[in-house]
Amino acid sequence: MLSVRSLQTFLDESKADIPEITEVKMLSSEHRFARIVKDLNKEDVYLIGLLPSAKNKSNNEDDSTKKNRLAFLVVTRFAERGGDDHYMNTFEITQPIISKLEERLRKIKGDVNSKCQFSDVDSSTISIMPVENYHQTNGWDLSVIVETKR
Repeated sequence: MLSVRSLQTFLDESKADIPEITEVKMLSSEHRFARIVKDLNKEDVYLIGLLPSAKNKSNNEDDSTKKNRLAFLVVTRFAERGGDDHYMNTFEITQPIISKLEERLRKIKGDVNSKCQFSDVDSSTISIMPVENYHQTNGWDLSVIVETKR
């Protein structure tokens, strides 16, 4: 299973590599997001990493490979009274950032020098969906499956 430390390393490196990201948070579930949203500044862009779920790759007892489902949110707050332009602008602001995050994941694939524990990213499983009015944030959700040997 992917370690929490490895995921935090990926989040921290992403923040360092993508200057538009102003804050990074790691959460155990999307439900916990509701508790922290009140502390989000409207002008900041947040990268939220959710702790992964994992399952065995096969039924073979000798194979300890796990498939880990990772989910990342790139969001910013919006003001309900800001109008449609402001509302849609939040998607425009966060879209290039989620694209940069996707590119980072694709580059990690097979990178044995990566500080992250995962280098076996299944690019075919990358999925990006809009996050709309999620506790007064808009942005994007990226999910992907990575394999680990533990």
